[in-house]
Amino acid sequence: MASASLDDVARRAGVSTATVSRALNAPQMVRAETRARVEAAVAALGYTPHFGGRALASNRTNTIGAVIPTMENAIFARGVQAMEDELSERGVTLLVATSHYDAAREARQVRALLARGVDAVALIGRARPDAAYEALRARGVPFVTLWSADAGGGPPFAGFDNRAAAQAMAALVLDHGHRRIAMIAGVTAGNDRAAARVAGV
Repeated sequence: MASASLDDVARRAGVSTATVSRALNAPQMVRAETRARVEAAVAALGYTPHFGGRALASNRTNTIGAVIPTMENAIFARGVQAMEDELSERGVTLLVATSHYDAAREARQVRALLARGVDAVALIGRARPDAAYEALRARGVPFVTLWSADAGGGPPFAGFDNRAAAQAMAALVLDHGHRRIAMIAGVTAGNDRAAARVAGV
């Protein structure tokens, strides 16, 4: 039996092929009722879009790559889940790789994601060789760093000032009269977020 085509889905849903394409590639641009009809037709027919054809036609893959240090830390796992939830609503797939706090491994993972044609890349933290950012810029791939901030500029980020946060916590402890303070910190090697928190204290 031949696989279902875009035309088949459009006929079953009672919409144009352009509407089917929008519903699959940019669902936020299609009314919920129309999107539901398209999704029902896709499910009934077992339609699977041809990834390569879509990518060639639009010069986009509708995939975002993210390299995180580890999946063992629940903070990163929850962050990945939140990203995936939001991207999925927009018809975008998230590809995730791990670096194990190793800059060389992170660079390899970024190259692998670029080879798969991701439309953008998310990285954790900001401490890495400039060459890593230059490789992304040279390919024209947008990127963002997460979980840390830098008031001095640098790559685009969505995060917070780990050092200032730790300073504020230490000041609060001192304000309560405590003078002998101990701190349990995470791994600081290859982890600018933990290093900044230690420096803040």
